[in-house]
Amino acid sequence: MKYKEKEIIFLPMHHAGTEKFYTNVENKIDSLNKLNYFFFTEKVSMNNSDKLELMKFRKIVGFAIPN
Repeated sequence: MKYKEKEIIFLPMHHAGTEKFYTNVENKIDSLNKLNYFFFTEKVSMNNSDKLELMKFRKIVGFAIPN
């Protein structure tokens, strides 16, 4: 996508992926970084006081968030 003489590239992302998926994303970012691309990212945060949210996280990743 082009906007005001700038190229915009969207990388598909999801929060729970395989190691292969994240290696692929890392390789793409490294390549684009060498071409002086600028990156916008998002931050995912959790409410540590929400017990249900913590249990879901532990089930997905297999470990609890350290204090």
